[in-house]
Amino acid sequence: MRRAALPLFVAAAALLVAACSSNKTSVVKKVEPLVLAELALAPADLGGGYVIDQEQYLDEDGNVSRQPTHEFQRQMRMNGATPEAGAVEVAATILITVGEPGIDKVQEFFDTADDESVGPPNLADFIQQRIPASHDIHAVLLPDFPVYGDDTVANRLTWQQSVNGQEQTMDAYGVYIRSGGRLALVALRAPANASGSEPESLYRQTEAAVKRQSEKLKSQGPSLIAPR
Repeated sequence: MRRAALPLFVAAAALLVAACSSNKTSVVKKVEPLVLAELALAPADLGGGYVIDQEQYLDEDGNVSRQPTHEFQRQMRMNGATPEAGAVEVAATILITVGEPGIDKVQEFFDTADDESVGPPNLADFIQQRIPASHDIHAVLLPDFPVYGDDTVANRLTWQQSVNGQEQTMDAYGVYIRSGGRLALVALRAPANASGSEPESLYRQTEAAVKRQSEKLKSQGPSLIAPR
């Protein structure tokens, strides 16, 4: 029964890896009307240190839609500007997705994502498939990550890949938030520090971003668009 939710888990994971593996500057796409986009973290929510690379609605097959749908994604990158006082700015890329699959599907997804025998191992396999040059991939659940919204499932990921011909270790966090019938993914990644130690600053930034995203999910009513 739990494995029925695996495709949804992999689809969300795909967005994390897409942000982590892209080295090209994306074209900003205008998304109107906003609808679910209003619930997704934006540069203004992150202290002004990021700009939008890409934002779009996706249909049920993961294709870009010209109309608002039940899933929205926004990818941001660090812009090098001076952040607000007290801001922790570490992540090179931040990816946000917000969807409204419904209460039953969200609960089923969380039952699977929180299962160590199903979640991180499959995510590691997916990174290997998406980034053929990646190796030494590790993905683990973080059971002590704070709970925001109705529930939270956090994963830490590390791997090595070639960046401009040089081997580089990557650190990333992917955190799922359940809020009623809504599901959000907050994913941050950055090159690992030279010492290879635990990325404490990236963790703190992830925690702050997840908390803020949870607050935005709660800021609107039960549903923003027509039911399926």
